[in-house]
Order: sequence, then structure tokens, then C-alpha cells
Amino acid sequence: MAYQAREILHGLWSDPEHRRRLRLARMWTSWSKIVGDHVAELARPLGHNKTTLLLGVDDPMAMQEIHFQTSAILEAVNAALGEKCFDKVRLDLLNGRSPLDAIAQTLVRGREVRSRSPRQAFDDAGFTAGDLGHDAGSFSAVPALERCYRAYVRLVEETRAQKNRD
Repeated sequence: MAYQAREILHGLWSDPEHRRRLRLARMWTSWSKIVGDHVAELARPLGHNKTTLLLGVDDPMAMQEIHFQTSAILEAVNAALGEKCFDKVRLDLLNGRSPLDAIAQTLVRGREVRSRSPRQAFDDAGFTAGDLGHDAGSFSAVPALERCYRAYVRLVEETRAQKNRD
């Protein structure tokens, strides 16, 4: 029995499960827009298991912080999908696994995602950590300390910017 391409594609596109998978794939590519930059930096999508959203975090401190934000994450994700697809979140340590948003961005860009060192991130922002009397590169082995320090630097920059405006 020979099938025409039109029949095959029509069957594929009319399948509700296929449409749901496409919406999920789009969600992975725009993860930071959906949940916000702060949450996206801490929690990365790993996939789903039925109605459970699987997220990966770098360390236990990030896991604790994201644990308190799971209801907001569920609300944002379900709103982006246009239906209630998920009713709970499971958090796991990344332990070297590649999150889906990084994989999706790699496919969209067509090149490898390269991580930046803390020193490069500070240089790209036009800020030198030496202004605070500490070398940003020394936290690279401890992601939780690095993240806390970057948050501190952002707070100092915002305070300086506010004083300059006043």
C-alpha cells in the first residue's frame, strides 16, 4: 500500500500528541523568556515524565532556592504551553548532563554552546571584580559561591547606578 506524502504529513500534523511535542520543543528554546533569567540561570529543563517537569540544577543551594519557586515555574510553563501539561516539578542535580535548553540553542544556532569563565562574564559586562577587591576567577571551582558573588556584584552595580542617577 503506497502512501502519499500529503497523507503522511496530514496524519502527523493533526496528531494532538505531536502538536504537544512541538510546543514543548519550542518551550525548551525559549526557556529563559518563559521562566525569567534568574530562574533559568538556576534551573535548566531536563525533560518531562507524564505530568512531571524535570529540572536540573548545579548544586544543592540552587535546588533549595528553586524548590520555593516551583509553583511560579509551573504556572509560567503551563501558561506558555496554553494548557495544564504539568502538575509537579522534580529537581535533580545536573552532574554533567546537558539540559534541553542548551541542546535546543545549539541546534538553533548551529554551533556549540561554550561556557564562559567568571572572568569573561565580568569582562563582557564591562566590570572588573578588582573594583571590589577580589578576583572573580577564584570561585570557578565552587558554582554556588560564584553565583552568590555575581549576585553581590550585581547589587553593588545597581547601587552605584542608582547613586549616579540621583
